[in-house]
Amino acid sequence: MEIKKLLELFGLFTSKLENMLKKAVRKIKNPMQLKVTVQNKTFIVESAISASFKENPLGIYDETFSRYIFYVLQDGKQARMNVPLEGNNIPDVIMKRGETFKEKEEGGNVITMLLRSVYAYIRHIHLLNTPTKDGGEGAADKGKIAYETRFKAGHLKDRTPAEILLEDDDGEKKLRTQRDFLADNLKKYPRNKGLIDAIDMALKLAEEGSLEKGAPSAASTGAVIKLFSVGLRPLQRKRRDDGKCFVYTGHINWRLGEENPVEVEIENFYAPVEKRENGTLRVLASKKDPKSYVKGVFNMPASLWMSYVYRIAMDMRLFENNNGLMARLLAECADAYQRQAWEATEE
Repeated sequence: MEIKKLLELFGLFTSKLENMLKKAVRKIKNPMQLKVTVQNKTFIVESAISASFKENPLGIYDETFSRYIFYVLQDGKQARMNVPLEGNNIPDVIMKRGETFKEKEEGGNVITMLLRSVYAYIRHIHLLNTPTKDGGEGAADKGKIAYETRFKAGHLKDRTPAEILLEDDDGEKKLRTQRDFLADNLKKYPRNKGLIDAIDMALKLAEEGSLEKGAPSAASTGAVIKLFSVGLRPLQRKRRDDGKCFVYTGHINWRLGEENPVEVEIENFYAPVEKRENGTLRVLASKKDPKSYVKGVFNMPASLWMSYVYRIAMDMRLFENNNGLMARLLAECADAYQRQAWEATEE
């Protein structure tokens, strides 16, 4: 919308104000960026929420298109994914608290992501400040490696020694078997030493009775709370001449107790997309263009992620405040018009 029409819409138009805004606008390079973090990689969140006053003006948000766009830039390449707002479902999402806080629940939207972030942050801080039984350091400090070091391959992949002991009845047997295997191959793979030390620490804590016994496994350092995830999602408007569509997938996870607990991982590529009989789209990932594949991963501390959470919440609040008056005005006018039409038919 032109600046003049925008000012007239809110009854603020003056030539002087229009000129001032035009000068200011020319200096703004990235008007919809909420926050940018530049390290050895770059993480960006961009606002793409919009209003719809057609069917349900008091809903304010355009449920179909409103979203936030997350970017990770690394090695000269950009990976992006959309996090949908699904604004008109906000009250339902908040009411379904049991579903919202399932720690390993897939999917979600902006609202569930924000709520899960607050939930994860509280648990994260509580874990870091929870003393052990002897009143010493918290579990995140005492025996830290047992809670943070993860298996990189095999049937124990992505699990920590502490998790295995806490969750599996035969956890000790599994760890001792793995330890023997790692020790036998230590000369060939020196990095095995880190995992061996983590296993030894977990076994030691278990023997001492200080391995978070009696607590849920999610209370241990390294447990994962899924903040958001999306499967293979095609964007048909970004279709190449060869027919392949842009596809994104990704997740945002919070690993409790870690130094940089929040991980944003995004994958992009171009692949064929076919339409099923029920109208849904199917991505033929096995036929993707390997040259188009881009992956971006960004890890950050809790405080930084929560600043993004605040910015998103602030953006929504400002958007609702700015559009709320127009939404209410349209709703009241439409309601009055319908009442008049109904009363006319009754006469």
